[in-house]
Amino acid sequence: MSALGISFLVATLLIFLFRRIGQPTIVACIVGGFLLQFFRPSIPPFHMDTLLDLQTLGIVLLLVVAGMQVDVDQALRNWRMLLLAGMQVGVGLLLGALLTIGASSLGWMSVQGNAGIAVSALCLTLSSTALVVEGLRSRGAADTPFGQAILLLMLFQDVVAVIGLSLIGLPGNEGFSAAAGSPSFLFLQFVGATVVAVLIGRTVMVKIIEKIRYDEGLLLIFVLGWAAGLGGIAVESGFSPSVAGFLAGVALSFTPHKSAIEVRIEPLKVFGVTIYFIFLGSTLPVGHLGWHQLWPIVLATVLIVAVRPWTTAWLARATGMAPRDASRFGLTIGQGSEFSMVLAASAYHAKIFDESAFLVIVMASVLSMVLSSWVEIVFRRRGREGRIEEVDGVDAMEADPAA
Repeated sequence: MSALGISFLVATLLIFLFRRIGQPTIVACIVGGFLLQFFRPSIPPFHMDTLLDLQTLGIVLLLVVAGMQVDVDQALRNWRMLLLAGMQVGVGLLLGALLTIGASSLGWMSVQGNAGIAVSALCLTLSSTALVVEGLRSRGAADTPFGQAILLLMLFQDVVAVIGLSLIGLPGNEGFSAAAGSPSFLFLQFVGATVVAVLIGRTVMVKIIEKIRYDEGLLLIFVLGWAAGLGGIAVESGFSPSVAGFLAGVALSFTPHKSAIEVRIEPLKVFGVTIYFIFLGSTLPVGHLGWHQLWPIVLATVLIVAVRPWTTAWLARATGMAPRDASRFGLTIGQGSEFSMVLAASAYHAKIFDESAFLVIVMASVLSMVLSSWVEIVFRRRGREGRIEEVDGVDAMEADPAA
């Protein structure tokens, strides 16, 4: 397990350094994995199987946490924000598809038929739920109407990402495999499974969590068993483990103690996701990157950090949001998503993407995260300076009433 030890030591150092310059953990892990390409020790096959299982656990727990963010009642009440979310995803898919078709026709990247175009467009549409939630919490805006609108959009995107993952598949002992079934049949399955998850969450799950919430160890074991068991049942019945993980979180979202559950599973989620992104970085074929691929990477990054925020802000204003809130709404989602990279890796191993398309999506996602993090720092500093000036102005007026 020397490879795993070296990987985590490198990741620890890079995460510490990247946080000092305002960069997210995911970027540090991918860069760390890339650096490990130059001195990576060999990994025995049985250890590789264990690492794949840990990666799968991390991604499934990431989906469980995403499902726990669901507020079904609020989503049904806030139909206007749901409409905005649907429009944003629709426009994002259109823009992503146009870029993919154009880049493919010029020979910059290659995708497999309409399925490849759809997955590439989806990758270019998604925003990072983790970074958005972290930004909202740092500004104390998560519980505001504006913050709830953003979270509802993230929820909608997560649902679309889960459906996308279901069509491609998650990593397993034998690699990635394409899921069976048409998208329409999968959607009907997803709707039916969601209704079942909501019913379980409102009845059985609330009572179970209430009885075991004081026993931290038992609570963790139950949640892991619930998520893994549901995933196993899904696999045996021909359903997707990614959807099962998300719906396991949806069922848990109805308990008033879901924050305690998140605290318990967060370390395991971080552990698995860190392994996933380290090994994603370690398999990036950056050495095969040609000059002709720089153009689609640049264009995809511009689409994510500039075009998509502008169109989203315009749609927000069109649905009645105040201009200032609409601008903030667009800027908040101006980064790639961790799910985009998971989807791209899945599509690459399922032969839906070639190496160039995989590189374009991952590199554009990473670059957009870097740029959006710095933009977030600039706006946060301006906000603090504005509050300081406002306080100074109030103090001056209090000291001199004539002012």
